[in-house]
Amino acid sequence: MQEGINTVGKRHLMNNGVETFLHSPGLLRHVEREMKEVAFDPELLAIPLDLQRFETVMEAIAYAVHFNDFNRAYSGTWRIFSPNLASVSTHLEGHATDGWEEYRYQVLNAPYAPSITPHPRVFKYGLHLFEEDKLLYRFDFYEGFVVTALSAPASVRVTD
Repeated sequence: MQEGINTVGKRHLMNNGVETFLHSPGLLRHVEREMKEVAFDPELLAIPLDLQRFETVMEAIAYAVHFNDFNRAYSGTWRIFSPNLASVSTHLEGHATDGWEEYRYQVLNAPYAPSITPHPRVFKYGLHLFEEDKLLYRFDFYEGFVVTALSAPASVRVTD
């Protein structure tokens, strides 16, 4: 579930999303069937997300951006996190916290060196370098949806 809406995302939905749904009514029915209104905010909808697919796509972006920045492949893995996403239990079931508040605060407020992208209103990113091979990328999509990718060196075994 994404919190917040921005003008670029709204415009994209109106220009491209509506056309997609008109050409694929089955997709629209599927999305509508899965949506749930959030009790405390009738303008906020919960939409299920395939987290494995989301993480796979974001990892691919992280590998590509790293290669672009350092001109070499990254040999480790990436830990993907989006401060805009929340669990169903947090919002739909009214739980006050999901345990990620401190991390959300840290990744949103870390100093990032911005990179130049061709269409920054659609995608921009920044890098926070802790030390060599320990870094944190921040990806901003449509000026509002944030995803972070934290490096995990190949020598470190990452478990969920």
